[in-house]
Amino acid sequence: MHTIDEGIFYEDCYPGVTVGAISQPHGLLLIDTPLRTEDIRNWRSVLHSRGGGERMLVALDAHYDRTLGLRMMEAPVITQHKTAAVLKKRTGLFKGQGDESGAEWELCAPLGSRRWLQPDFTFTAQVTLHWGESDVNIESHPGPMQGAAWVVIPQRKVAFVGDAVFKNQPPFLANADIPAWLETLDALEEMTRDGFVIIIGRSGTAVQEDVHAQREFLLQVQERLADLHAQKTPPKQVRSLAPELLETLTTPANRRGFYTLRLEYGLEAYYRRHYLKEEKRRK
Repeated sequence: MHTIDEGIFYEDCYPGVTVGAISQPHGLLLIDTPLRTEDIRNWRSVLHSRGGGERMLVALDAHYDRTLGLRMMEAPVITQHKTAAVLKKRTGLFKGQGDESGAEWELCAPLGSRRWLQPDFTFTAQVTLHWGESDVNIESHPGPMQGAAWVVIPQRKVAFVGDAVFKNQPPFLANADIPAWLETLDALEEMTRDGFVIIIGRSGTAVQEDVHAQREFLLQVQERLADLHAQKTPPKQVRSLAPELLETLTTPANRRGFYTLRLEYGLEAYYRRHYLKEEKRRK
């Protein structure tokens, strides 16, 4: 476990997403949750040693990797309202079946049947918790998903930003909004210049160079997909961009096949939704 400042820490050893917690006099604010049952138990044990009081858990978006374990954390959950809308549509049990999307949960299967949890609290733009001397803001920052959020402690210059930035791996594009994502990265780049410690959702911390690299990757994706749309390329053929795009990233050799799958799936889904569906609406 890594300590950023007194009472602010994160753990990036679990499969899935980076999880975090902020300890304040009123209680613990948890950020995301592990995937596997044994990891959730371990994380809960770690948190128990960090203090009592109230507990609340923030889900930074609706991705399966960070929402499959919500119910087992046994804490009230807060999300951006668009994330709550996505979770509400997930009726019944999760049974570990679905498309091969390059999500981390697919490598942890079988996870068993799990019931989806509906958030206890939602917000639109921002909500502030006054649990101690340092206020904690939970803010809407769309891009990776419509309901993506950050947890920001302004006085301590620390921010948990979820999937806003990826290092050494491709982002999830299937539910992305690249123009909104680029605006989100503008805000994040300003925070890095102001000296914020940035904890990202998949690999610890990020610096200004990582934010810049994320921007360049998304611009390249946007440009290439626009070119293919202008050529009336069929959606399945868009997948052929994945190997070339992956070459621009420094990825572990043993994960290249998995990350190629992630990009292929995301590129086709984004192309269908952002170009083809929008085109049909305009007609």
